[in-house]
Amino acid sequence: MPSMTFNEAISLAIEREIGAATLYDGASKKATRPDAKKMFEELADEEREHRRRLEELDPSKLTSYKVEEIPDMGIGKPEGKATFDPNMGYQKILMFAIAKEEEAKGFYEHLAGTVDKPEVRQLFTALAQEEAKHRLRLQDEYDEHVMTWD
Repeated sequence: MPSMTFNEAISLAIEREIGAATLYDGASKKATRPDAKKMFEELADEEREHRRRLEELDPSKLTSYKVEEIPDMGIGKPEGKATFDPNMGYQKILMFAIAKEEEAKGFYEHLAGTVDKPEVRQLFTALAQEEAKHRLRLQDEYDEHVMTWD
């Protein structure tokens, strides 16, 4: 994929964000628990916001993007492909969402490692970081509302 242009990279990322928003919209409609419905609606809104920002992105601003290390709490590491079931409890729904964000992060990290144009690599690195932030938010939610200590 070394010949990917910045516009091709943006198009690919936009497609990915549309797919994520569609997935979360569908999950929110199928979820039976109000808290799960709300969480999926919020995630869908965030993915739409990512799309909007990608559509308006100025490539010259990427050079000033600060990459930071986003912590990983180690909660919800996917074991295989994550699938959604509308009857899932809140714990499994959080695990599903964590797995999807981890998958998206890995996708962008992989792309960043395969391109030779610095501005495209920077774009994919920034997108991976955004997905890591989503994962951390979901892991925090899991830690606060699901994990209990005896």
